[in-house]
Amino acid sequence: MTLSNLNLEVKKKCFLLICILVGCVTFAQNHNAISCEKFKINLQIINADTGLIKLNYFGCDGNGKTINAQLNKGQISFEGKVNRATQALLMLDPNEQDLDAPSMLRIILEPGETNISCTFNPNKKEVLNLNITGSISQNEKQTWEQDNAVALKARQFDTITKLVAKYVSKHPDSYFSAYLLDLYQNKFIIDSLIGYYGQLNYAAQNSSFGQSVLDYLFAKGGTTFRDKFDYNNLNNRLKNINGLFDVTLKDKLDNDVNLSVFKGKPSLLFFWGSWCVPCHRVAPFLDSVKRKIPKDAVNIISISLNTNNTEWLNSLEKHHIPGTNLIDKDNILRMYYGFLAVPHIVVVDAKGMAVNKNAPSPDDPELIVLLKDVLKNERGFNNDML
Repeated sequence: MTLSNLNLEVKKKCFLLICILVGCVTFAQNHNAISCEKFKINLQIINADTGLIKLNYFGCDGNGKTINAQLNKGQISFEGKVNRATQALLMLDPNEQDLDAPSMLRIILEPGETNISCTFNPNKKEVLNLNITGSISQNEKQTWEQDNAVALKARQFDTITKLVAKYVSKHPDSYFSAYLLDLYQNKFIIDSLIGYYGQLNYAAQNSSFGQSVLDYLFAKGGTTFRDKFDYNNLNNRLKNINGLFDVTLKDKLDNDVNLSVFKGKPSLLFFWGSWCVPCHRVAPFLDSVKRKIPKDAVNIISISLNTNNTEWLNSLEKHHIPGTNLIDKDNILRMYYGFLAVPHIVVVDAKGMAVNKNAPSPDDPELIVLLKDVLKNERGFNNDML
C-alpha cells in the first residue's frame, strides 16, 4: 500500500487544529526556563510498505514544526527537540479530511524515545492494534481518557473540569497535568485556573503546555496575576503602555520603529505568524480592504509574533503580507490587547487608542463597515467621501 501526498486543504486544517489545541505559539515564553531536549519517534505501520507520513509539533522556541518522511518497509523515524513536553499530531492517512478520525494520532511528545506500532485499514480509515510505549505522559493520557470515557464522549465539561482538577492536585509533577490544564483552560474560571497552575511543579509549569497556560493567564488574569507570576519583565513594560504609540518594534532591517509615527490616522493592526496557515490565507484580503476605503486614510500595519527574525523574513518572501511589516518578538502588543491566537485584527484611532480589540477578519465585509465608521467619527468623512 502507498500513502500519497497530503492535499493543501488537509494541511491547512491540520495546522489550524494544532493552533486550537495548543495555541499557535507560546507567545511570552520564559526563555530562561526552556529545556531543549531530543526526542525520537519510531513508527511502524504493520501492513504498509511505503508512503508519506507527517509529524506536526511545537519546537523549543514555541513555533510550529513539521517533519515529512517516507515509510520504508512500513517503518519510519522522526527526530527533533522539544521543551520538556508538547502536543504532536501524526498524520497517517493523506486523504483523510476528518480531523477527529483515528488516522490523526494526537500524542504527547516528550524527550526520549517513543515507539508506536499499529495496523492501518485505508478503506475504513481505521487504525487498529495501536500500541504506544516509551512516553510516561502518553501512557497517563491513555489511562485517563479510558477511565473517563463517558464524560469525555458526552462533553460534560462541568464533570470534566472536576476530573482535571482532581488529577492535577494529585499529580502536580506530571506533564499530563499541564496538558489537561492547557486543553481545558477556557473551561475554568480564571481564579481556579490560577490556583491549579500554581500547584504544578517547576518542570510542568515550564513545559510547552504550562507555558501555554501561563500565556493564557497573563492575557486574561489581570494585574493581580501578572504581579505574582511576572516573567521576562513583561508586567513592568505593560504598565508603561497607555496606547499603541508607547510601543517600539523592529522593521525588516532591524531598525527601531516607534509606533507614534502612525499618529494622525486610524490604524488597522494585523497580527500573524509564519507558522499560521490561516494568516497566510486571509492576509491578501487586506489589499481589498485598502481599495474599499479612501486612499491613505488608514494605516495598515502587519505585525508578526515570530520570535525568530529569519523565520519571519523567510515567510515574508513566500507570502504576500500587505502593509507596513514589523515584528513583535516579545508579543508585548498581544499581551496589551489580551488576545491569544492569530490571525487577529485590532483597530485603533488616530490617537493610538483601541476602537475594537477583536475586529472582524480581513475577509469579512464587516471590517470595511467598522473602518468607515471610524473614519466618519475620527476624520469627518461623510458617505459621499466613502
